[in-house]
Amino acid sequence: MTIALAAFAAAVAAVFIRQLCPPQVVRGFLISAAIGLVLAAGGFGIPVEITGPVIAAAVVLSTAAALVPGSFRASVPTSLTIGLWVAHVTITLALVFLGGLRPSAAAEIPQFAGVALSTVLAAARCTPRDVRFVRRAVVWFAVIESVLALFFVFVLGRPGVWEYGAETPSPNFLLGGEFLRAAGSVVHPLLLGLLIAFGAVLVLMDERLSGWTKALVLALLLLTLVVTGSRSVVLALSAAVVWLTMTAQRSRTERVLLLAVVAAVVAAVGSDDIAQAVAVLLDSGSYTNRAESIDSAPALLGRPVVQSLFGSGYGSELALRELGHLNQNGFETVDNQYVTTLATQGVLGLVALVALLATWFRNGDRTVRALSVIVVVVFCSFDAFRATVPLVLMLSLLTPGAPTTTAPTAPDATAPAALADDRPVRHRSRRTVRAR
Repeated sequence: MTIALAAFAAAVAAVFIRQLCPPQVVRGFLISAAIGLVLAAGGFGIPVEITGPVIAAAVVLSTAAALVPGSFRASVPTSLTIGLWVAHVTITLALVFLGGLRPSAAAEIPQFAGVALSTVLAAARCTPRDVRFVRRAVVWFAVIESVLALFFVFVLGRPGVWEYGAETPSPNFLLGGEFLRAAGSVVHPLLLGLLIAFGAVLVLMDERLSGWTKALVLALLLLTLVVTGSRSVVLALSAAVVWLTMTAQRSRTERVLLLAVVAAVVAAVGSDDIAQAVAVLLDSGSYTNRAESIDSAPALLGRPVVQSLFGSGYGSELALRELGHLNQNGFETVDNQYVTTLATQGVLGLVALVALLATWFRNGDRTVRALSVIVVVVFCSFDAFRATVPLVLMLSLLTPGAPTTTAPTAPDATAPAALADDRPVRHRSRRTVRAR
């Protein structure tokens, strides 16, 4: 009943948004509102009584964004994404009826599939103006979450807004273990780190921001990233920054930034403190669990042919661990999206996932490609497709990457001709054309 009321309220809100907002920003506003809802109260670990209505409202807002009139712009990434998730839902639902799935996963499948399909359909219709609107909104969300996270950790002494993780707080080894790892409202430090990393790249690539604004926002975001203690996200953001700098053609600032990164790496190699921290990391359960997950690949490929090709179904990790196909170190999560996909969706699912990442990278602009680098690295340390927050962020930001780099498309039906793309429209008379 609560979920139905939340969906109805979101539908009413979408109607008002379409009436009150300028037509050229309605889609971007609705997508941004859905992202904001998921970031605020849609993460795992939050009581189902809260996340259920929130995610239902987010799905309604994303669906409303997909229904805003306009051309379908991101055909290749959209086709791959929808194909991946349709196959995912079909196979895992079939395994539910075959009894090869834990019961609670049956309720999670429609939730994640609904979020994925509604988000990608909305993002696929984004104009370049919508893309900029959503990107700027994500930056604002990252800034708000940064302030919130710093306040909770340093003032209240809590990891975040929700109780998840408050009873067994995780120390931040990037700060010597004296402080807790910040989580903000997104529940998990790694998820907050992913949002911060995305925001940092978007700020770095936003040509409309002044140098001082970029410096101040980046300082806040990088401080928050350290406070999250997410070492894998730090590595992912470093990889993205290096890629951006190495592929830059005319940006002096990016080249200077590369030199700073190289200098920091050289200093880290020569630092006894850093070397000791690396030794502690390599000896931690966080690292060994991820390393042992990769070692599970041969056992997963050695399953019967049908399971090797199609996987054992969504939520089958525990059963696979009991059969000895996954690591036996006591961790409940795999912490590697590639291995999780191979286990639950098989070789075909893993191929579809890699094809999706490759398509995002190939069709996107430099910003989307940098974000894709972050995703590729983070996938090595987190089951991102099992959480709503990274799912919504990735599909919203990476799916509409093609329209900004491909050939000109038809103008948005809801926007005046001069607003369809942001280049000024120059009208030339027939006499001028003949004179030339």
